[in-house]
Amino acid sequence: MQKNQAATLYFFLIYSFSLFLITLGNDNTKEIYDKIYSTYVVDAKACVRYLNQTAPIGCSTGKKGVYGNLFLVDSDTSLNELKKTSTDQIAVLKYDYFNYATISELCHGGRVKGFIALLSNDLNNLQSPLEKYPNIKYSLHPNSNFVWNTKGTSWLYYNIDCPIFSVYTNNDTQTLIELANKNKESSWPLYAAELTTYMWSNTDTETCLRRGQCEPIGGTSIWATFGHSENEKKKSIIALSWLDSLAFFQDLSPGADATISGLVAMLAGLQSLSQVDFSIFEKEIIVGLLNGENWGFLGSTRFVNDIFNSKDSDYSLNQIDSILELRQIGLKIKDPKLYTHTEDKNGKSDSSNIISAVQKAFNNIQFNSNLELSTNVSIETDGIPPSSTMAFLKSDSSLPAVVLTDHFGAYSNNFYGTSFDDSNNIDNSIICDVATVFAQSLFLLATKSDTEIPKNLIADCALVDQMIDCLLNDYNCELFKKYLPNLRGTLPSPPTNYASIVGQQSIPVSFVTQFMRDISSINRNETANCTQNSDCFEFENVTCVAGVCLNSTTQLFNSISLGLKKENKDWQIIDSNYPTWTESVWASPKIRLFLVNNPTFDLIIFLVGSFELVISFFVVFKLATFFNQKFNIKN
Repeated sequence: MQKNQAATLYFFLIYSFSLFLITLGNDNTKEIYDKIYSTYVVDAKACVRYLNQTAPIGCSTGKKGVYGNLFLVDSDTSLNELKKTSTDQIAVLKYDYFNYATISELCHGGRVKGFIALLSNDLNNLQSPLEKYPNIKYSLHPNSNFVWNTKGTSWLYYNIDCPIFSVYTNNDTQTLIELANKNKESSWPLYAAELTTYMWSNTDTETCLRRGQCEPIGGTSIWATFGHSENEKKKSIIALSWLDSLAFFQDLSPGADATISGLVAMLAGLQSLSQVDFSIFEKEIIVGLLNGENWGFLGSTRFVNDIFNSKDSDYSLNQIDSILELRQIGLKIKDPKLYTHTEDKNGKSDSSNIISAVQKAFNNIQFNSNLELSTNVSIETDGIPPSSTMAFLKSDSSLPAVVLTDHFGAYSNNFYGTSFDDSNNIDNSIICDVATVFAQSLFLLATKSDTEIPKNLIADCALVDQMIDCLLNDYNCELFKKYLPNLRGTLPSPPTNYASIVGQQSIPVSFVTQFMRDISSINRNETANCTQNSDCFEFENVTCVAGVCLNSTTQLFNSISLGLKKENKDWQIIDSNYPTWTESVWASPKIRLFLVNNPTFDLIIFLVGSFELVISFFVVFKLATFFNQKFNIKN
């Protein structure tokens, strides 16, 4: 055989053998991966990074993440054991130990690389990560010493150098507890976790905006009018409520009492009010559903600036007759009360007319709950609680305004600013009653004093139940399918009401937008059976809502801080007196569980692998010698 033929055969045999080994390896790659890494934890939510004009807050890891053995902290004894560990650990925390003092001490101790908080309902020392006076820096009373949020610790606003995840389902919680307990019971193998929450930005708002590593927080706000007249300029009744909530984990921010109770009462009240003949209204009702309020009253400040303080607007502060806002109003307690808060005691406004309307509406209603009304004035507070109304009063302190809540002084909601402020924390019947009070109060404020309240001006409690279920429990509900027919795919679970970034419209805000368009419609084509806006052409500014072509008074605006401005596609800080909160761009956070073997076993594997490598070289050498002799191949 010629030399080149023999070489070709030799190469072919070696290539075929190598290809066989590679193919065999590929067939087992996924199996090996599955044996190493586990997808046990599928419902994990991560702490992410935010930034302001001075520093970052929140959590982050490097690109490769961190890893350590699972260690359960469910008692003071186990906490002390963890502090003495000599190996890298991922602390699995019972929620009683999920607080800044514990996190900070363990994170900076060196051996604890990350945390997984278990959101069980076994709570003894629950803390709120928000401020004791939420948004105090941008409130009417920035120097106040009053504590609204008695559980407040402000630790959402601290920078934490370790990743923090949370699991909330019973199955995932039980799995982590079992795996961590196995680590305590035996030496090897150990269950470990890899946590990755890589955030692009780690500086401040100005720097990250310049680098394109973050986006301004704010989301989309909504406003609409009821009883508007093109022929005359009416006085305005301002009705306000929040769209966003906030907790330590943005994807676990339900805000049931904090936000959703007031929002649902507002929507249900407006739906019943939309059935009234607006021609009898002497005043126009302007509704503001505001986003980004937890981040320094972003939506309300922008609303006041662009709609009431702008030369290009048809409205002004001078036109405002009264302001009525719904905040926390649905707390599930034994003896619920609805409290009125004003700034009247500071001597700059007179809100008696609004309170009279609320009292008259209250006396006119047959309640579903045992709700009572209290108009007493607290001597401890500085005035109204943190609310959107503050943005209006900062521009004109003489405006009559009332904020309705379920607390007299400090918040009654012990879960304020936490992931436990969920549907179990509120009473739907109370929310429905407040919705009716709200609707009838607006009616009385907008009409002549002797106008009789329509008997059918009553909130639909079934609608209240539906909205609460959709906004707090499951986006995949019939009401959302009606108003958001294109909502498909895997939906976020559980629902969250985090504000989002500017220019982004969350699922809840999309629903509220469509719902408001429906109830504030001016012209409608009920037979259109449309599926998208392009199907509608009957009149100008037409929108397809729930199969109906309509135009409405509902409009959207971005809740952009007055401290930020976009120029030439780049955001810039133009006024540091306003909030400058941004959210870092980030890669998808993830948790991977895996087994860690005894180092001795790893050494054995290394030695066996090394032995196999030597044998392989020996076999190849022998094969080469054999072919050289067989085919008389000469160098």
